[in-house]
Amino acid sequence: MTQLTGAFKVMGWDERLYDSVPGHPKLTHADVTYELSGGIDGEASVNYLMAYCPDDGASYVGLIRVTGRIDGREGTFVARDVGSYDNGVAKSRWTILPGLGTDDLRDIRGEGHLTATHDEASYLLDVDLGAAR
Repeated sequence: MTQLTGAFKVMGWDERLYDSVPGHPKLTHADVTYELSGGIDGEASVNYLMAYCPDDGASYVGLIRVTGRIDGREGTFVARDVGSYDNGVAKSRWTILPGLGTDDLRDIRGEGHLTATHDEASYLLDVDLGAAR
């Protein structure tokens, strides 16, 4: 396993309401792009489904496509992102989905976590890059 650490920043966030019923949680869909640096050098695009709590917290799930370079290897992979937002902090868990990598990253596997506040965002992933080269 290789441990990847780094930072990410939001490059775009387009969020739309898709279900709103009085007295029920607000449900939204967000198209988001991130720039990644550190162990992963590249971009990520994600589609989130979000449920907002009455206290302004939220729970979310998303599928992320990462395009970039890891340890000299280039390609893409897809990860599932499950998380929550509470008291100004987003925390989530990434699980790389097997069989959805391409090029030099086609055999990648792993998981990790992300943490983001308004001022900074970081990730830590434990990955197995596999034999693809």
